[in-house]
Amino acid sequence: MGYLFEHDAQPDKFENIPQAIYWAVVTLASVGYGDISPVTPMGRALTVVLALIGIGIFAIPAGLLASAFSDQLRIDREDFKRRLLHAYEGGNSAARARELIAAEAERLHLSRDDVIRLTNEAKAEFQARQREAHGAGRAVLIDPAQRMARVGRY
Repeated sequence: MGYLFEHDAQPDKFENIPQAIYWAVVTLASVGYGDISPVTPMGRALTVVLALIGIGIFAIPAGLLASAFSDQLRIDREDFKRRLLHAYEGGNSAARARELIAAEAERLHLSRDDVIRLTNEAKAEFQARQREAHGAGRAVLIDPAQRMARVGRY
């Protein structure tokens, strides 16, 4: 279509169909080198359509993939932290726990700092759960009606 619309107006730029295909591919890829550009209204309209199709083909899926990748990475890191927490709760041997942590950290491409941060978060959560479990046994329920009856002011 580019050749049909532009050949008469620019025979030197759109001299054959392969050159028009080159222009279409460059426009679809949103590169637009500027060496070939249409001058007729129909050629420019075609350029707009091709540019929008190029955005739809390349830019939007790339953004969706990046977002999905980021979400999956967050889920994997939370799962890693959950596994660390289970290792603390289960009392896994230190050697076995270190082995599992190292293997999972390598799979997730976590830096040493990431592993330390996630380990500290899991350790803090484990300690909070322990404090909560020990504190629940010492809870005292106060019923105001019984208190008043014992004091004699009911």
